Amino acid sequence: AASSSASSSSASSSSAATTSSDAASAASSLPALRHIDQSKPVRLALIGATGLVGRACAQHIAQNPDMGYTIAFFVGSALSVDKPMAEVAAEKEGKLKAHYGDDFWHADEPDASLKDALVCDVDALLAAGPEQCDVVLSFLAPRFGHLEDTMVSAGFRVVSISPHRRMDHPLVVPAVNGTGVDWAQLRCIKSPNCCSVGSTTALLPLVDMFTVKEISITTFQTLSGRGDALYPAEKVVGNVYPIGATEEKTEVYIANEVARIYSTHPKGAQITPEVSH
Repeated sequence: AASSSASSSSASSSSAATTSSDAASAASSLPALRHIDQSKPVRLALIGATGLVGRACAQHIAQNPDMGYTIAFFVGSALSVDKPMAEVAAEKEGKLKAHYGDDFWHADEPDASLKDALVCDVDALLAAGPEQCDVVLSFLAPRFGHLEDTMVSAGFRVVSISPHRRMDHPLVVPAVNGTGVDWAQLRCIKSPNCCSVGSTTALLPLVDMFTVKEISITTFQTLSGRGDALYPAEKVVGNVYPIGATEEKTEVYIANEVARIYSTHPKGAQITPEVSH
């Protein structure tokens, strides 16, 4: 039994070493990351720019130029390519308002700068290359996540909220585990599920002060969390919709992500996926 265990341990070590070697080899074959000149506005590309989250991000950046960002590429689907962002936003918001009613769905008027901002496809961004874009912000659904892999392989820096390969990259909630992160050297940074972001932030003072042994989290699916999907309006209560069988396995994501985010916390060793419900 001891011999078998030793052989198993040796095989596991060999496998881990091979995996580490493969990862290092893959990383060394990637283009060098370009320096970001922070004396100028940081140039962003939004992938999934025409979705609800992408539109909200574009609107926020456009209305707050003092943040130090400018959007160089608005990347959307073939249905939106070559259309102004403001036109796409007005069309999609109009559908939501018509479906849920004027009293329920309220949308801001698109910023004036978005009237001249044309949507492009991902090939246009790839053709321009990282020389024309400092950071890619990705709002892609999981089924399109492979495009993030393409961006990273092409030398782009990617910051993503997509579940695609989320646990394969640094998972960061800046207020919780952002200290010490070497942001400039990261090729891909993942934000966890939105529920995990709020939960880990709220937990931080409790984890700092106490020994956390169990975590119970209750979430509600808001309409804004489901993007441009049109659900039966009669089932909506407030802005909450009873939904199941989603593409994202939210409960599993939250448990794994909370544990991962607190894995480097001095008192986070007991926060495993099994203690979150």
